[in-house]
Amino acid sequence: MKKLLFGCGLVLFACSLVWAQRERLPYSIIFSGTTGTAVTADNFFVLGGGVVSTTESAVETGVPVNGIFQTLRCRLNLVNDSDEIWVITLRVAGASTGVTCTIAESAQTCSNLVNTAPVEVGQRVDFNFDTTAGAAPSASVRCSIYLKEYF
Repeated sequence: MKKLLFGCGLVLFACSLVWAQRERLPYSIIFSGTTGTAVTADNFFVLGGGVVSTTESAVETGVPVNGIFQTLRCRLNLVNDSDEIWVITLRVAGASTGVTCTIAESAQTCSNLVNTAPVEVGQRVDFNFDTTAGAAPSASVRCSIYLKEYF
């Protein structure tokens, strides 16, 4: 069986599609992010695209396979001011998961290589982007996450 891998250049919105044999590549690497939109507390963004919204249902995407999300890595296009803490969380079916990472004060990246989140075909997923301190400037955040299929 074949599966679709997709990645988007989030600032340029240039997307490419690659078909891979399941036997050779059991992971899909999904790239997501914002597009320089002013991100404020409790924004959501779509996996695989650059749409940002304060309404979660506007950006939720259905999962095409049963699997496990893991290995979240995120990067801001700027270095945080000293009073900002940014948190990116994978959400499944409208609920936060343990797949979350925090971009600390004066940092630019974060990752979560430990926690996982199981998903079933058709469940809705998205990222929540929040600030826990300070004001959120206009910034782009880019993330990648693995989706490992169940066999």
